[in-house]
Amino acid sequence: MSPPAAPSSPPPIDDGDEARLTSALARLQELHIQLRHLRSTIPRLLSPLLTPQLHNSPEELYKAFAQSATAAGEDIKSFKVAWEVEGTREVRERAKESRGGEGAVRRWLVTERVGWADRAATVGVEGDGNAVEDREEDDGDDEKVDTKAEDVAEMVERWKEGKEGVEMEVDGEGKEIKVYLSPPARIHFQIHLIITLGRPVTFDVVCKEAAQMHKAILRSIAARHSPHNLNYLLDMLASYKDVRARPCQKCGKLLDNRALFPVARRRKREKNKEGVFETSWEALHEGCS
Repeated sequence: MSPPAAPSSPPPIDDGDEARLTSALARLQELHIQLRHLRSTIPRLLSPLLTPQLHNSPEELYKAFAQSATAAGEDIKSFKVAWEVEGTREVRERAKESRGGEGAVRRWLVTERVGWADRAATVGVEGDGNAVEDREEDDGDDEKVDTKAEDVAEMVERWKEGKEGVEMEVDGEGKEIKVYLSPPARIHFQIHLIITLGRPVTFDVVCKEAAQMHKAILRSIAARHSPHNLNYLLDMLASYKDVRARPCQKCGKLLDNRALFPVARRRKREKNKEGVFETSWEALHEGCS
């Protein structure tokens, strides 16, 4: 996949032009989201090498690593295009000027969610068109924020409310979470919390079952975005409740040429008719993702 086309350069920014200022802030927000997404590039790139037991042969491991490397390269190219285009350079220079002198504006925090993309749409101004899915995920979404170890038990209790077909149990020390997907899935997951001083909590997932389908599911989980967010992980695990029944979003088939179900998952957030963002998970074969 080639990187997105460079967006056209906007007219010069006038301090009295609200629409143009809003467009500039929306463009900065898109850069902010893309850059934040790049924080997980190295973990996603190395994921196949850190879980060799999930691959049936050296060839399969190499293919998975090659796909990760290609995806990482595309993410970096996409960000570079958005960063270097002429219109964005002007916006960045204006932002740099705003951070200096009297009444300077503060920097956006890495975990901060700002709503300028929505504001731009409201006033009828479009951004540069990049990172649409990431922008949707950023609106009112807490799943880009790293989970703290002390919050795990409470998060699990909140997450369980209203969930059907999922049984959960947290051990006494809060370092292991058992997740069971009831029939027809019949999958037992164990989430191990790896806590390292000064670093975000890592969630390592294993599966009691050992069929090829379950190994493929673990490969998809290991390559997930937001690797340090528990809500994101739990939502992803729950999306496998209908893994044996949901066809691939791309090819429309239930089984691929290896007789495997669509085990890859892609998270999307879209507005419903009431204008509220809702999360859904698309099912894809590994070869279609």
